[in-house]
Amino acid sequence: MSLGERLKILRSWKGNTLEEKSKSLQVSLNTVYRWECDSVVPRKNMLKKIADYYCVPFSMLDSDTCSKSLFFESEKKLIELFRKMPVNKKVKIIRHASRLYIEN
Repeated sequence: MSLGERLKILRSWKGNTLEEKSKSLQVSLNTVYRWECDSVVPRKNMLKKIADYYCVPFSMLDSDTCSKSLFFESEKKLIELFRKMPVNKKVKIIRHASRLYIEN
């Protein structure tokens, strides 16, 4: 997964538009768009600011230290646990996740 894809996922998880993200990070809308399209890579200091903004570890965004499968591994673990649960627990988890998403 490319850095741009990870940045796009983080933005969608937070429910931001490109414009909201650009204002929050004090960069142009075009800059955020170019990051997410992988045409430009943010500098390390900006990657740190982005990591802080999304409350994720810097290593998730840094190309020197990032595991390409970081998102996939956590998602696989979550899906694996979810599949083992009884239906009534799955419903509770989905409701809870929906509430958490709406709160953000």
